[in-house]
Amino acid sequence: MKIIFKKHLIFFLVLVVCLVLRIYRLDVLTTFGHDQGIDFLTVRDMIQNRHLTLIGIKVSFAQFFQGPLYLYILLPFFLFMKMNPLSGAVASIVMSMITICLLYFTLVKLENIKAGIIGSLIFAVSPQFIKYGNTPLYQHFVPLFVIVSVYFLFKSSSSSKIYLIILLGIFIGLSIEVHFLSFSLFPSALIYLIRKKNDKLKTALSFLTGIIVGISPTIIFESRHDFLNTHHFLQYVNSAKDSEFSLTNKFMPWLTGSANFFGGENYFLGGFFICLVIFILFNPKKRLNQKNILIQQFTLLLLIIYFIFCLTLPNFSWWYPLPFWICSLMITAIYFSKDLSLLKILLLLIILIFNLRTSLINLKQNHGYYMPEGWTLKKIKETCKIINLDAVGEAENFNVASLLDGDTRAYPLRYTLVTADKNPGAVTDYNQNNVLYVVNSGDVNKVINSQTWELIEFSPYRLVKTWDMGEGIFLYRLDRSRKEI
Repeated sequence: MKIIFKKHLIFFLVLVVCLVLRIYRLDVLTTFGHDQGIDFLTVRDMIQNRHLTLIGIKVSFAQFFQGPLYLYILLPFFLFMKMNPLSGAVASIVMSMITICLLYFTLVKLENIKAGIIGSLIFAVSPQFIKYGNTPLYQHFVPLFVIVSVYFLFKSSSSSKIYLIILLGIFIGLSIEVHFLSFSLFPSALIYLIRKKNDKLKTALSFLTGIIVGISPTIIFESRHDFLNTHHFLQYVNSAKDSEFSLTNKFMPWLTGSANFFGGENYFLGGFFICLVIFILFNPKKRLNQKNILIQQFTLLLLIIYFIFCLTLPNFSWWYPLPFWICSLMITAIYFSKDLSLLKILLLLIILIFNLRTSLINLKQNHGYYMPEGWTLKKIKETCKIINLDAVGEAENFNVASLLDGDTRAYPLRYTLVTADKNPGAVTDYNQNNVLYVVNSGDVNKVINSQTWELIEFSPYRLVKTWDMGEGIFLYRLDRSRKEI
């Protein structure tokens, strides 16, 4: 044990840095927004009412649904922590810590300990991967499955054992079940295996068997519902014909993604990083050796497929090529670990310093990473305590709303109240309630004169109470009135 600890001492130190950056001020910096509120309510229903699901939550930009695996990953954490809304953040931390261990282990197998330390260090201090590591969201759990898939691709390419190919297919299928952006792994791995293996038919069938096992929940759902999700997805793809083509819109996701993941949210450094990745992929003088050349070829296949997606899909956001970004991190770590010259050390230090600097600045924020100023999970809990105490008598027939952001139906408040046995009215029944609690950024006129559907449905109303929640956030109690203000 002492020998293992000494051999991997630097990685253990990186692991500590990774953990600290993700748990620091967790109840303030984790995101508890619209998506988390809906997801947590679904997980609660799965636990309390045993309504197990074969499908996940509808995506925000189209009518099709994600797979259910993300919800099942969350489930044991919510069960163990008794529905505490912090359960999702804890699940994200655990997934992130497992991911960095697998990243290190895989890079050591592909190259050496030096590559493992470089890759895990960039992952540990990257501001975007820190957000992934303390905020529950579908795509935030994808990196783990991408790295496992790369590992089994490496193992299956150097072995004749069929079960390794099946396992590769299963993990890629599971990654697709977590988020559909992982679909690119399927054609990339299949093309690579067919090119590599002599028995192409046997290889393809084994791989497809694994894929079918991995996505079996979605297959069962589709077969029971006349392929509803498939129809919605095809409609989404076909809508690209009606979308306006813009080179800027096609180019910016790549620059933004590189900046967010590896450039410390600096576009200049992000542009440099993606140029470095392309240089590694296409410069024959810097070819990788035979042991790790598969990651180079696999990354190139992912780049080509995502470039096709970028040109054909109606929407292409910067996080869609997430498997490509993960593989880019791996080939970059391998590149820096080879012949570590003074120039490479300087470039690596710049990448690490910019990322760590941005991450440390982000740790000082007064809100969750994807939440409005001053609005946090901690403050949501405090707000719900006030509502819980105030909503008595006629006020027990109440509802909640938010004017802070697009989540006007206040799903985080709903989840927190429900877990405290205080049930707000349904999101469609605002006109049936006596009292409405509204959170807002401080402009009371925005509440009184609001044209938001939820408040229009509740009107006419009068302002009864106001609570200052701090940092520009206010809670208002509105009572239904026969006379408009």
